[in-house]
Amino acid sequence: MSLCGFGGVLSSRRSVSSRMRSVSAGERSSSSFGAFAMTNPSEEEQFLTALGRALHDWQLVEMALAKLLASVIRSPDDRVASEMFYAVQNFRDKVAMVDAAVCLTFWRNAAVLPEWVKLRDALGKKSKRRNRIAHSHTWEPDEDEGYRLGPHYTLSEVRKAEESPQSAYLTVSQLASAAESFLRLSARIGAFDQRVRELLTPRR
Repeated sequence: MSLCGFGGVLSSRRSVSSRMRSVSAGERSSSSFGAFAMTNPSEEEQFLTALGRALHDWQLVEMALAKLLASVIRSPDDRVASEMFYAVQNFRDKVAMVDAAVCLTFWRNAAVLPEWVKLRDALGKKSKRRNRIAHSHTWEPDEDEGYRLGPHYTLSEVRKAEESPQSAYLTVSQLASAAESFLRLSARIGAFDQRVRELLTPRR
């Protein structure tokens, strides 16, 4: 008997679900913890290191953006801009706040604005990648695949994963690539911030 269309999907996935479990952060049961402990520690450590590095390097992006806000509004105390930045919960709104400050400050500068627009667009794209990393589930290894991030075990997400399995999961190497891209983005923001500071510093 099929319940809400789950019958066909789950029956086709039964062999997979028997070999692997999706484990979200902070929700490991004693049985799933045992499965982690029985696997190759170095493989697990590599995965967790790559995952942690990606999330850490995204924090550098947000810190660089907060610092840029301080520069643009010419706050004598960077802590004021930091309080403003982190008081906003949604990252898209954080970017919109910085965007408003940059555009108002440099609306007559034909060189600065195009550079900022490229950064703003990159922030939008990379934030989607960060969200996918932060909100995916960890899938344990089986005989074919190692640790990876994948979809939640729901009807809609399982169906999407079956349609395009190559893009449904993030491997250790893909997490490492994401971390590198976040690090490069934070460096780009830092370089732009330095240029902004130089432009806004009064000349003697």
